[in-house]
Amino acid sequence: MAAPEAAAALGSGPGAGGAELPEPPGLLELCGACGQRLSPQRGPRLLPCLHSVCRGCVGSEHGDKSAFECPVCHQQCPLGDIMDNLFLQPSASSQSCTSCEDNASATSFCLECSEPLCATCVGAHLRVRYTREHRVQPLGSQ
Repeated sequence: MAAPEAAAALGSGPGAGGAELPEPPGLLELCGACGQRLSPQRGPRLLPCLHSVCRGCVGSEHGDKSAFECPVCHQQCPLGDIMDNLFLQPSASSQSCTSCEDNASATSFCLECSEPLCATCVGAHLRVRYTREHRVQPLGSQ
């Protein structure tokens, strides 16, 4: 194909004339099981393989099993390793502390652990020998 013909072929398809086509949702935005767009209302969960599923799909699939099979890559994911997908949360203020079981609102974020922490756990985090040198920043200042 000659150069003018190639240029003409490129300019004749969808999106020609400068119109931008919307980008299709990525794997992080869709539930790997049901294919629905993930939103905070659907309770998005992040699997250890880094694929996402909605809370309802994880709950309906595991039954009495101790692991959940990722519907995308088929990796066996221990139920204890499945966590809230914080990438799809509406804002930092709605994050919960991942270090305690009080379900307290997170006020800070540990850069080394990559975990949101409540005020009580920040104090404990900075007292424990193993984590006292970690950099903990207030949420919103990352």
